[in-house]
Amino acid sequence: MAASDWIRWADPGGSDGAIHVVLSGSWALADIAAEFGALESALTTMATRVGQGGKKRLTWDLSAIERIDSAGAWLLWRAWGRCWPAEVVVSDAHRRVVDRLAASRVEPAPTKRLSPVEAIEQVGQVVLGGF
Repeated sequence: MAASDWIRWADPGGSDGAIHVVLSGSWALADIAAEFGALESALTTMATRVGQGGKKRLTWDLSAIERIDSAGAWLLWRAWGRCWPAEVVVSDAHRRVVDRLAASRVEPAPTKRLSPVEAIEQVGQVVLGGF
């Protein structure tokens, strides 16, 4: 699968000037591991170049996500700059997964870019409490 199988976006050209980002499928490690880097890159590009640093307003729609675990939540949380976006549609269950990760205050090493495997190991250590 490619990142585009999980992420769709539309610029409807309406008067609100918003770009709608729709995430779908399973955002669990077992399903996203092979595309972890591509997903991280796509999400970060969308959030920073278009949204926060760009001229367009982003709306995030997570309602089509079937399943999300800490790895998927970590990807979103980092792309969003470690805060909830202003406009997001998300189920209560999926919000709790992201909130739990956010409360753990996972911070990557500032000088070293982690490989996808190292990133997954870090998230796993936080979620499992170092076991």
